Amino acid sequence: MKQGCRILKTEELSAIICGGEATDHTCDNKDIVYTFSDGFKGSVFDKAKIEKLNLQLCEEDKLHFLAEKGIYLTGGGVACSICKRSELDNLYNY
Repeated sequence: MKQGCRILKTEELSAIICGGEATDHTCDNKDIVYTFSDGFKGSVFDKAKIEKLNLQLCEEDKLHFLAEKGIYLTGGGVACSICKRSELDNLYNY
């Protein structure tokens, strides 16, 4: 997490408010960043690449084969597709 960011939590959701750093672009909130049971944060594609899965598989199949390795999604949230940050990110937990 970037310096100056804060995590807000309630019983139903978590949120990240990023701050402390200027951006050189306009954030677009077009990406989803997932958290995985092994601590990895990123896209399903990136996790599949690290785990050396067939990258041509659809996202559901990638998740299936990750689950066979004992790796599960634990949460996720919307983020900017350019910098992967968000001004306000409603994370959901599984």
